[in-house]
Amino acid sequence: MQMLLPGPVRGSVIALCIVVLAVAGCRTHREREEKKPTPDLLYKRARHDLDSNDFNAAIKIYEQLTARYPFSDEARQSRLDLIYAYYRAGEGESATDAAETFRRENPKHPRVDYAWYIQGLVDFERTPNLIEHLFRADLTQRPPSTARKA
Repeated sequence: MQMLLPGPVRGSVIALCIVVLAVAGCRTHREREEKKPTPDLLYKRARHDLDSNDFNAAIKIYEQLTARYPFSDEARQSRLDLIYAYYRAGEGESATDAAETFRRENPKHPRVDYAWYIQGLVDFERTPNLIEHLFRADLTQRPPSTARKA
């Protein structure tokens, strides 16, 4: 089967396609770099979602902020807000882990007591798990280990 284009024309069409793809690739990369949000903008978006009780959206943005700008002032505050967002979203284990991480990384932070407070709330509000619920276990007869931990 023969090609419809002669050899020199076919080579120039292929070269033109390669050049167009290379230029298009450079253009989209430059646009992505220009649209990179600042830490302040990310924090404002996440705070708006948190204030609007959209905790899952706030968690995603706070996690992006701490991953992209880990040493910014907004990232440090967002770690505290992330603890609260996890707690309000019902993710107690994530809230506890985030609180422990914050305390370990920032032992002298002026708001470290807030991390202790949220972790205490998580421990205090422990609900029965599925097996305890199925068998209607009386949690008042158990040792108050989570209350002491709180």
